[in-house]
Amino acid sequence: EHVQTLVAASFKGLRISVTGGGVTSRDLLTGNFESQALVVTVRRPGRVRDLVGTYWAGVYLVSEYFRHSVSGLGASGWSTTPVRVEDFESPLWLLSITGRCGPLRGVGGEPIEGGPKVGTFIHPAGWDGTDFFMAENNNAIFVLGSTAERVQHLHLSNVAFESSGLQPYPTN
Repeated sequence: EHVQTLVAASFKGLRISVTGGGVTSRDLLTGNFESQALVVTVRRPGRVRDLVGTYWAGVYLVSEYFRHSVSGLGASGWSTTPVRVEDFESPLWLLSITGRCGPLRGVGGEPIEGGPKVGTFIHPAGWDGTDFFMAENNNAIFVLGSTAERVQHLHLSNVAFESSGLQPYPTN
């Protein structure tokens, strides 16, 4: 099955800053943080969308509608943590990815750094079978193509998917 990458359709509008407790983007993406240590502030006011960009690549806040709708699909490999946004009334949650797929690998089978591109593989044995997942050596949020299609039918605002370029690792 093809794999998509979850991205924000636009970074116009509301943009949130998430800092505190020495967290890294990887910590936020994997849920490895203490939520009470986070400082979450509006850096650019705007309309609240179902997927809200932050100033960390790949780190997003989501709306209650996103949570409810994606949960209703039975999609696996993701979780959310409520965050208190200073001087902001609408509830938002930090999206974390619990699914894993091992490292991204190059044509020769060696783990690679950087984003996925043509000739980037994941070994099926390293993937835990979840709908949303991340590689050990990359912060992109990968989504199974069939799940991405179902999410697109929900018409969530600011949610988009791009082709990841990932392929199953050749085992022959």
